Amino acid sequence: MGKYKRKSERKLVFTENILQSIRERIANGESKRHIAETLGIPESTLRKRLKCGTVPKSLGRFTAVFSAEQEKELANHIRKLDSMFYGISQKQLQFAAYVYAERKQLHHRFNKSKKMAGKDWIIDFKKRHGLTLRQPEKTSLARAAGFNKVQVGRFFDNLKSLITTHKFERAQIYNMDETGLLTVPNKMPKVLTSKGKKSVGKIVSAERGTLVTAVCCVSAAGHYIPPALIFPRKREKQELLDGAPAGSILMVSDSGFINTDLFLKWLKHFKSSAKASLESNHVLLTLDNHSSHISLEAILFCRENGIHLLSLPPHSSHKLQPLDVCFFQPLKTSYSVEVDKWHVNHPGRPITIYQVSSLFGAAYNRIANLEKAHKAFSCTGIYPFNPEVFSEEDFMGATVTERPINETLNEVVDPNDAVSPAVSSAISPDKQINIIENVSISFEDSEIRNMLLSAKPNYPVVLASANNPDIAISCQENTELNTNGEIEPDSVVHAEDGNENKGGNDENSCRAIEIEKAVEEDQIEKIIPIPKCNREKKASKGKKSEILTSTPYKEEVENCNEKRVARKIPKTTKRKILCEETENKNKPKNTKTAKNNKENPKSNSSKSKSQKKNNENSTNKNQVEEDAGICPGCGDTYSDPPELDLIQCTLCLEWWHEVCTAYTTVIVQLVQDPIETPETPSVLSFLTILLKP
Repeated sequence: MGKYKRKSERKLVFTENILQSIRERIANGESKRHIAETLGIPESTLRKRLKCGTVPKSLGRFTAVFSAEQEKELANHIRKLDSMFYGISQKQLQFAAYVYAERKQLHHRFNKSKKMAGKDWIIDFKKRHGLTLRQPEKTSLARAAGFNKVQVGRFFDNLKSLITTHKFERAQIYNMDETGLLTVPNKMPKVLTSKGKKSVGKIVSAERGTLVTAVCCVSAAGHYIPPALIFPRKREKQELLDGAPAGSILMVSDSGFINTDLFLKWLKHFKSSAKASLESNHVLLTLDNHSSHISLEAILFCRENGIHLLSLPPHSSHKLQPLDVCFFQPLKTSYSVEVDKWHVNHPGRPITIYQVSSLFGAAYNRIANLEKAHKAFSCTGIYPFNPEVFSEEDFMGATVTERPINETLNEVVDPNDAVSPAVSSAISPDKQINIIENVSISFEDSEIRNMLLSAKPNYPVVLASANNPDIAISCQENTELNTNGEIEPDSVVHAEDGNENKGGNDENSCRAIEIEKAVEEDQIEKIIPIPKCNREKKASKGKKSEILTSTPYKEEVENCNEKRVARKIPKTTKRKILCEETENKNKPKNTKTAKNNKENPKSNSSKSKSQKKNNENSTNKNQVEEDAGICPGCGDTYSDPPELDLIQCTLCLEWWHEVCTAYTTVIVQLVQDPIETPETPSVLSFLTILLKP
């Protein structure tokens, strides 16, 4: 049946509306033969349908497994999962269709041994509902959760405040972003080859390419700022810009990526190209919140030259960055074509960074046009200003990690009202209410009582008596009232223990304790559950859209810089030197080792040498100790790690820089020809300890 093709063009013609119109035309005097000729239906078929009074629902003996409503529900659920970036595969759909039919207890012809629907049903199902198999792109969790209503709403609020304050026109709104250019492109153009060939190759320069960063910028009016190319080099060579777009600038960095210094240099280039001025021409520049774009020097430069920086929300450049939405993808495709053409024209030669500018220039000049600039800003809602450009489906990816806001109802029902909002929501099967604390219902109101008991919902509505909380009334199918309006004992359900009397003095008043909607097992959400993150998110200071040139943000950056500088102040250290004499005094004497040393002098000398080396190693390991101090000679604090050697005096216990003591020259003079000064005894005692063998 997999290769079966329909041989006839028969289709269902008769519908209820057609049959009703035929009856009206016959009542008006038209003949059945004339009606059959005008409708293109055989007269025998028309007479048969009039005699039976029904219309056919299928052409053969086989019927559809699911109804139209059930298939529509399944298709909508698949689309919802796809919009949440949790789309299902074809095999998962086959299993789900089988389980769905079994739960609904429908007659089906699915494979019961494999417990999955057949491929023919899947193919027809996809045709009926406009579904197809696609290779998805990798989407990170941060990107799916980052593009949410809160972050996007904050961005458009900041954008609106800037546009209304400074009256920005189309030509004054810019967007900048960086993209990488590799000497070996990631995607190559398609080539013709024979059918059935397993692998198709294409010549490239190397296994891995060298990265060159291109900084692009465009306005909503279509004014393209000449790009900047960042090469991974130490020195600038102007021949690297051969063939680049007119007005391009050359920059270099160790990695080939942009940094704070290069961004400040690019801002100066942007100022001259956009003719930004604090007095006459204010411009708005939207950009992502990369760390290289956020520096105090760049913020101060923009404030002095009338450039207003507006950062995009994190992980939202695929939706809100105009260059990412409409420009970079065709630019990369065109660049790959240029690389392929270069290999054809220069066989056997690899592409280096010296050819990147010419290849990029050819692709850039072909793609940079007014149409793409206008479309890029309109698709993102930046200009014309349109915060409603994104639909609910665009934010579905963030619903997985959203935390619901628990809303409690605290509404007292007025017994004089016929139907109160709390009661109407309680009996609605479409809503779920967790706990209602202070809702009191009087049994004297017959309309409310009859409404609650006649509704017979498929979930329990539990009502507890105020005077006797141990007795509860369950408004289910088995709940009945006698002729006196009292509840039958068989329909009484005992409430949970521990419920206390909290409200009302009326003997007949009741309060609703819990209303919970039961989820049926045969629903499609139960078979293919909607993903939901139950893990509590830790409170963290996340990034968000900011006006980077505003005064509050500038002050925040200044405070962060001050804290960073204070954190980088080096800690002072001391080098701890232990004298051998003090070590020997503290160590207990061992008579056995002394006797062995007298008997074996050679071993004694070898052991003493090894012990000295071990002692030296142990003292070297414990030389650095955290402690604040000042050298008495120069008055400087000690740095960590110590830049100079330190020596401790055994008398004053002060630590001195070895340079400050100058014991290489002064030591000999003081020992050979001591000078009588007040400090001479302490210095001499210190030096004798150092010079003692």
